[in-house]
Order: sequence, then C-alpha cells, then structure tokens
Amino acid sequence: MKNKDDKSITLSQLRQMEVIDVSSGKKLGFISDIIFDDGFNRIESIVLPPEGGIFLFSRKRKR
Repeated sequence: MKNKDDKSITLSQLRQMEVIDVSSGKKLGFISDIIFDDGFNRIESIVLPPEGGIFLFSRKRKR
C-alpha cells in the first residue's frame, strides 16, 4: 500500500495522461513510449504519436 505522501507514478499511469503544450493549450496526444537514461534514473525523452508521424520530446543533455 502506498503512503498518501508518495509522489511516485507508474508507467501505466503516465501513459494514460494526455500531453498538452502549455504555450498554446494544444493537445498533443498520449505518451506512446518513454526513453530513460542509461541508469534508468531520469526520463530522457517522451515519444508522442501525433497526426501524420512521430514527435519526439527530448531535453538536451548538459555536457
């Protein structure tokens, strides 16, 4: 059983959330895939399947 203060989220829950562009309010769709870093510590990219192709949302890594 989870503590009510637990901020964790399951992959299944994350994939059920709709992604919305905060600048325009446009609905971009639901997450189709998530790409993690090598240590599975951080999300590197979120893949969305919009109309007409695949859109990849990714943060640039600081080197």
